[in-house]
This record gives sequence, structure tokens and C-alpha cells, in this order.
Amino acid sequence: MNESRATRYQRHKRLERSGRLLAAGGALGLVAATPMATALAGAAWTAARAVPSWTAPVSALLLFAAAVLIIVEVVSLSVRLIVQAGGGAAPGSRDRAPLRAALAAEGQAILVAGPAALVAALAVQTAIWSAGRSWWLAAGLLIATGSWMAMHLAPFVMAAFTGARPIDSPALAARLAQVCRLAAVPVDRVDEIPVQDGDDTSAFVAGLGPRRRVFLASTLLRDFSEDEIAVVVAHELGHHRRGDLARTLALDAAILVLGLGAAAWVLPAEAQSGSLAALPAIGWIAGVVWTAAAPLRHAQSRHHERQADAFALALTGAADAFSTVVRRLGARRLADEEPSTLARWLTYRHPPVEERLAVAKAFAARRG
Repeated sequence: MNESRATRYQRHKRLERSGRLLAAGGALGLVAATPMATALAGAAWTAARAVPSWTAPVSALLLFAAAVLIIVEVVSLSVRLIVQAGGGAAPGSRDRAPLRAALAAEGQAILVAGPAALVAALAVQTAIWSAGRSWWLAAGLLIATGSWMAMHLAPFVMAAFTGARPIDSPALAARLAQVCRLAAVPVDRVDEIPVQDGDDTSAFVAGLGPRRRVFLASTLLRDFSEDEIAVVVAHELGHHRRGDLARTLALDAAILVLGLGAAAWVLPAEAQSGSLAALPAIGWIAGVVWTAAAPLRHAQSRHHERQADAFALALTGAADAFSTVVRRLGARRLADEEPSTLARWLTYRHPPVEERLAVAKAFAARRG
């Protein structure tokens, strides 16, 4: 049977993700299981002697974590290049050199994951230094608290780093303000963010409380109608109206604490020694637990997406616009319309296209 372009692309995408995950895990495991961790920790402490003594522990920690992160990212980038060379290029990227596209994608990932990894390492090591045998619980609570604070700061960070600007259309701005009022979700402003063709970004709502902001991709504003944009925004508002961010954070924190607890059980002496060289092993064990819990996390995400779809349909009543958006975004992202059960269970954070279209069709039939 001939495969569709979408099926081939999604297969390559899953291969890339799996390969990068295995390669990154292998690189981190290699650092943890060999004298490399001790050597990097020693080099970090040596470099930290150049700063005031009261800042040396934190400086050494950040230098060590950054060195490990660079090793992992170099391995991850190598796998990305290999898979893309085999035909896994993203839609819309045919006019871009594979190396340039891979570097851009990896750079975007590092901008998000890099600071998060450094903060997580700082939280874990701080907990080890101060909380004794309960370090794993203290570290999990610190990281969860930091994530909650980051959600509050997200609108300002996104505005500063994406070149966000107010949308040009007063009519659309008024329409979306009405959608926000109907959704009973306070929003401070609606901004446009410039993105390139082929970028997966469409729209999202960042922040918590009255300082939330709606961010719309420039390609969404360029290519979609007001009704379609309103449905997309209503969907994103549905996540905030239902408290999905808090539910996601709660599950993630529970899994993280479980992973750190497993590391504390496997490495009691190494972790409690306070040595920086134990961090890669802690990260590797916690990462295994996090990866093993992916089906649970993805199942929660799909449930949230279904509820947000229902919220958007009920709020706007625009089943046709909803269906058009799902089809067009699915086509733009080369979504596989009939993924296997295993692929859906392991990798899908959203319901498949056909399932979402069926929901819209059933909604329209009920209203009709």
C-alpha cells in the first residue's frame, strides 16, 4: 500500500524524536557512568575559583550543568541532522538547507530547554545541600514552584523575545475581546508574533490571572478568517477556563517527584554526598521515569484538548469554522489522519484530525 506524504513525514518525525531521545539519554548516561562526570565537576570547581568565594558553589554548578547540557545537545543535533538527511524535513522547509533548518530548530529548543535544565539542576543541588535525605521531595517542590512562577512571567518573556506587537485589525481585536469576555477569562491584550512558513505555532494564551496575553502567529492572521481565528482563540481560552495548566503542572510535578525519589533510592550515598558529579545520574534516572510516564502525560493532554474543543464549539457555535481550522492546520503540519493506536498512545498530545472533525460534525448535528 502506498504511504501518503503525511504518513511518511510523521514516521520520520517519530523516528527523529525517538532517536534524539535515545541519543540524549545515552550521552547523559555515558557522562554519569564514566569518570567524565568527575572530570567535568573538577574543571567546573577550578574555573569557579576565579569568582568570589561566596558565589563559587553556584558558579561551579552552573558551569558543570552547562557543560553536560552542551554534550547532550551536540549529540541530539547530530541525530536530528542524520534523520533529516533521510527525508524527515518539516513541511514548508524545502527551501532551507538541512543544516540551517536543523540548527534553527535546535537553537529554539535550547532557548527553552537550556534555562529550564540549568534551573532544575540548581534546584536539585540546592535541595541536596540543604534538605538532607528529603532532598528529592524538596527539589520536586522547588521545580514545581519555579514552573508556576514561570507561567506568571510567560507573557512578558514571550513579548520580549518574539517581537510581539499589537494586531493591526481593530475589528478582529474587538471580536477577540468579546470572545474573552464570553469565555470569562481575563486577558490583558492580544498580540501578533512573527513566524516563518512551516512553523507549527498558531496561537496560544500565556500567563495567569489578569495579565494573560493572547499571542497569534502572523501566518494565522494572514491566512485565516476572523471566524476561524476566533475558534482557535476560544480553544486556547478553554484551557485556561478549565484550569488545564494547573492540572498539567500537578501531574508533571508528581511524576518529577517520583523520578527524583527513584534517583534517591538508587543513589542514596552519591546524592547525599553533595558532589556535582552525581547530577547526571540523578537526571538520567529521573528522565527514565519521565519518559516512561509519557503515555499518561499524553493521555491527560488529549483529554484536555477534547475538552477545549468542546468549549470552543459551545462558545462560538462555529462548527464549520472549527472543521476548516482543523483540516487546514492538519494539512499544514502534515498530520496523519489515521495514526496507529500505538503511535497515538505514545506520541499524540492532540486527538487525531478525524476524531476532532467527528466531534464538530456531531455538534453541528445536535444544533441542527
